[in-house]
Amino acid sequence: MKNTLKHINEIVLTQGSLTKEGISSIPTDTEKLIFWDLFDNFAPLSIDKQRDFADLTEGIPWSFNLEKGIIMFEDYTFPMQVYGSFSKSSGTWLWAWENQHLQQTPEIIANSLLLKQLGERFDISHLTVPQYDSNENELYDLGLIACGMFGQDGYFLADYGQGIMLLTVTFSDEIKEEFEEIGIEREVTVIGEFLEQYEVSNQIDAIEAYLYLKGFNVTIANKEMFAEADGKFMKIGFNEDNFLTSLDTEL
Repeated sequence: MKNTLKHINEIVLTQGSLTKEGISSIPTDTEKLIFWDLFDNFAPLSIDKQRDFADLTEGIPWSFNLEKGIIMFEDYTFPMQVYGSFSKSSGTWLWAWENQHLQQTPEIIANSLLLKQLGERFDISHLTVPQYDSNENELYDLGLIACGMFGQDGYFLADYGQGIMLLTVTFSDEIKEEFEEIGIEREVTVIGEFLEQYEVSNQIDAIEAYLYLKGFNVTIANKEMFAEADGKFMKIGFNEDNFLTSLDTEL
């Protein structure tokens, strides 16, 4: 795994979110960081989180209040962060920090500004160009990055007719407690889902990041990964191209 990503993951794991100070502390003179590095690093964790969010909200009518910074799903109300919106008519993405209407509520676009800061530090155009041609699929990519990077509990594509707003939510402590005791089957399922749905150039790095961010103690030797956390054990084998070849949870 790139040292830059290790640094970012350490910040996220210890502080719960990538911060302005954390971004400033990331070394920039060792290696190039690209958008898809961030995707491979954070997507598995966000897929994991999204399973719980979908269990709570899938198919339930929603509404949001930008001034209060909340989104509501009938019995559930969540604080939200807004990252930007996709225009169906022009086929373009507009970052929240460039949207004049959202600039009136700076507290809910704070994370989008942090992504801009990260993009400026590593020259990642996806994160710094205010508006660009895009498609709806790219909203999922951004959502998976943002959810994991900022310690959010799910992302949501709010379709309001003319466009789609990308936002993430934070659970209350009470809701988080409902999902605390989940067996090793969760990690196995998420790894399988991630590798099946996405082309991942370095699967060993992506899986290492996911398990590390989940709190596993991870060691790698001779193309074998060993991970342990709270009585959960995994042994994962990879080939010379860093593609998964085996996964065992009974050690």
